Amino acid sequence: MQPTDQFRVEESAGVRTLLLARPERSNALNADLVESLLQETRAAIDARVRMIVFKGLGKNFCAGFDTSEIETQSDGEVLTRFVRIEMLLQTVRRSPCMTVAWAQGAAFGAGADLLAACHLRLGAPDLRMRFPGFRFGVALGTRHLTRQVGSELARRLLIENLEIDAANAKASGLINDIVNDGDVYKHVAERVRFANELGPQSVERILRLTEAAEDDDADLADLVRSIADPGLAARIANYRDSSRSATRAK
Repeated sequence: MQPTDQFRVEESAGVRTLLLARPERSNALNADLVESLLQETRAAIDARVRMIVFKGLGKNFCAGFDTSEIETQSDGEVLTRFVRIEMLLQTVRRSPCMTVAWAQGAAFGAGADLLAACHLRLGAPDLRMRFPGFRFGVALGTRHLTRQVGSELARRLLIENLEIDAANAKASGLINDIVNDGDVYKHVAERVRFANELGPQSVERILRLTEAAEDDDADLADLVRSIADPGLAARIANYRDSSRSATRAK
């Protein structure tokens, strides 16, 4: 599945770029976009490309879970959408190919989790990250976030729904570097050069041996438990509406 109106694939010199192309919705993750990302990530891994790059079209990388049709979906349908996002995150984290994300503007919720899942995480100077999932009871990417930034900051980010800018994201380890759009592929080309010097098997082995201990099944179980209570769709809609009201009040 690759809807050309909201998702694009570009490839050059062994680098496959997966471009989120819903700028009118801040590249929010609807079901089709998640499936496209998951299938194309798996296809890139099967093709053993040198590097997979995630980018978002427009002013924002990804505003997270798309709530635009939430009133028409059952709790079961919404649960399935979150499970598919979790499968995407696990695929990116476990990729034997180097994964890179460059994020500008908003990287919220599942969008922030997608950025955090990559091996190399680059942020534009205007990057803003936030992890609001527990505002409607969803545990997504929580263990991975904690491994990256530590328990104390992870708790603050989740409990207080803190928004973190590019400088603080770099200081905390959420991103590796602050990079302007025009310099992204200079960074990518440098990593490809290093990877070519090592060879694909060595890169795959390094990624596997340096991977933090993760429990994919436990992450999936915790996600499902967190959203098993009835009323999930309504909770998300309420959070969306209250967030809009708060934004208008500013």
